[in-house]
Formats: sequence, C-alpha cells, structure tokens
Amino acid sequence: MSTPQTRTVGDVLAALPDNGSVLVSGAGRETLGRLPYQLLRSSVGVDDAAVIVTTEDAGDRLVRQFTNSGDSPARSRVGVVDATPSGHRQATPEDGIWSASSPVDFNGTGAGIDRCHDHLDGDAVHLLYDTLTTPLLSADSETVARYAHHVSLRVDDSPGIGLFPIHTNVTSERDAARLKHLFDAHVEVRKCGGERQVRCSGVDNDWCGWQDLQDGDATTEFSGIV
Repeated sequence: MSTPQTRTVGDVLAALPDNGSVLVSGAGRETLGRLPYQLLRSSVGVDDAAVIVTTEDAGDRLVRQFTNSGDSPARSRVGVVDATPSGHRQATPEDGIWSASSPVDFNGTGAGIDRCHDHLDGDAVHLLYDTLTTPLLSADSETVARYAHHVSLRVDDSPGIGLFPIHTNVTSERDAARLKHLFDAHVEVRKCGGERQVRCSGVDNDWCGWQDLQDGDATTEFSGIV
C-alpha cells in the first residue's frame, strides 16, 4: 500500500471545479475542522465576495471570526444569512446580515442568499452553507434535497463555488447518498491515527484515494450545536 501524499487546502481547492457546487462530508465538526471555511477563504479572490449561510453560529459572531485573519476577504465583501434557531438570530442588512426564521425556513434562507448577491459587489460570489445536517435533523430529507438542489443551481448560475458540508455521524447513509448525486464534486474528510485525511471525487485531475491534510490546515475554529 502506497503512503498517502500530504495535501494542502490549496491542493484540495485546485482539484475542485472553478464554478460548481461541492459536498463536503465528515463525521461531525470536529472531523471537518475549519476546512470548509479555509476552502471558502482560499476561493475568494481580491475582487470576489462570499456568502455564508449559518444554521449553528450567530451571524455577527461568525462573520467576525471569518474576517479576522490576514488572508480573509474585506468585511464589505462578506454577506451572511443567519438561519440559526430563535434566540441566536439577528438581522442587520446594513452590515450585510440577513435572517431566516429557522434552519428549515427554506424560502427565507433562499431570499437571504438572493439579497446577499444583490448587496455584494464581486467578480465571483462564493457560498458556504455551514451544514445541511441541521435542516436534515428537523425536516423531511426529500424536502432538504430539493432545497439543496435549488441552492446549488443558484450557485451554478453565477461565477463562484458553493460548499455544502454534512456531518455523517448524524446523517443517514441514504440521505448522504441522495445529496451526493446533487453536486458536481465531493470532498470527504476523515481522521486516521489522529490526523485528517481528505479524498476528492468527481474531479478532473488525478486524485487517487485518501491523502493526508497538512497539519494546521483544518484546525477546529468554529463551535456549533451539532
């Protein structure tokens, strides 16, 4: 058996389609770490913008965390749709934060994504939906799949990448398989011997099997309810 290569976040991003939707799966947030957010940060060019849909962390807190490092996009180029449970949620459109009434308010979340696109000025608008697992815990899986497909088509209609994580420890194999078929590519994350490994499928370049992820490239940074 060959020794896995060591990959960086940049290597993972380079394997993904420039304009398309990507499922990112791992056994919970501790396994995924901050890889989805690092992929989003790395996607956003100097003239690009980012939209984050949050179902776990309060929008104002999330945007502060996301924009607090030197490689982050400017705050004015980040929009947030806060679909957290009641009590965490807030909307301040003047700060680029819109709200939906709950994680399963799909109409409100979709409208928030549209408003972010209208508000942001960028050559490309990249999207991160923090996790589809949260709505899957409360709504019919077929409804969530239809909604995810709708959002992925919204991503495909304009320049930019869409990232859609799920937590496989609380998502059934059937639901995960159904979602996988909706996206252009799939990034899987696992822990092996305490180290993170990644595997990409649905990509054009040669990515064979599991590859080690460079230490520090996916350290857990964001806390949530799942």
